[in-house]
Parts: sequence; structure tokens; C-alpha cells
Amino acid sequence: MQPERQQRMIGYFVEEATTHLDTIEQGLVNLSSRIDKYSIVDELLFAAHSLAGGAAMIGIDSIASICSNLKSCFQPLQFDSSVKFDLKLKKLFMQAFYGIKELVYHLNQSSELNDAKAIKVMSEIEITLGKIRDYIDGMGKRSPTDNPTFLTDETLSMFDDFFLSR
Repeated sequence: MQPERQQRMIGYFVEEATTHLDTIEQGLVNLSSRIDKYSIVDELLFAAHSLAGGAAMIGIDSIASICSNLKSCFQPLQFDSSVKFDLKLKKLFMQAFYGIKELVYHLNQSSELNDAKAIKVMSEIEITLGKIRDYIDGMGKRSPTDNPTFLTDETLSMFDDFFLSR
């Protein structure tokens, strides 16, 4: 592709990416407030998917791969009821988000992502995405006793006795 055309395509991508990054940032902020979780997660999935697709379309495979991985990290928020969007998970997602935002900014400034700084940021994002996957996987493996609850065996037995004796 001609350098002028490539630069113009990157400009279009950066413009669109900025909109999708804003959506992701607002979604991550609002997700913790539990306002219609599923529609927010849908927006997060769409934005990550669009970022991945836009990057792939212009041949920026590194961002496409990272955003595709981000999308796969968002999916359990929608489909797995054992996954709770707690403060630790929010911090991890925000770390990944700011890394992607930095890559898009870097791409806008230099039109390439093959220098040492960009490679370091990509590596850090991949590590963070791995931590997100590990943390989410760990949520599904926690036993009920890991979560404090007022419904102890004794309390449940009392409920059983009360309702079954009727």
C-alpha cells in the first residue's frame, strides 16, 4: 500500500478507535454500578470486536490480536454467573484498556508499532489479559465457603424444618 494511503487509513482507524475506546472506558466505569450489566457488556464486546476488526482490516495485526483477546476476556462477564466485576477485575481491565489506548496514540504519532516502546506496551497488555483470564477462571473455581454468607447449614436446616413442616 502506498505510504499516503496507509497513513490515511491509519488516521481513519485512529478516529474510529478513539470512539470505541471511549465506549470501553465508559462501560468499565459503569459496569461496577450494576446499571443494566448485560447491555453494557454487549457494548464492551462490540467495541472490542470493532477495534479488532478495524485493526485487522488495515493490517495492524498486533492491535487486532490484543483487542480480540480483550473481547474474549469480556465474554465471561455476560455468560458466566460466577464472574463478578469486582475492584480487582476492574483494575485489570483498566490496565489493559490504558495500554490499548497508549498503542492507538503511539500509532497515531508514528504510524507503526514496531519500536521498543510499542513492543513493551503490547507485552504488558498481553500479561494483563492473561491475569484477567486467570482471575476469571479462579472465580469459577471458588467454593461457596470462599464467599461469606449468612445462610449457614444451621440456618438452611431451620428453613427446611419450618417450610417442610407445613
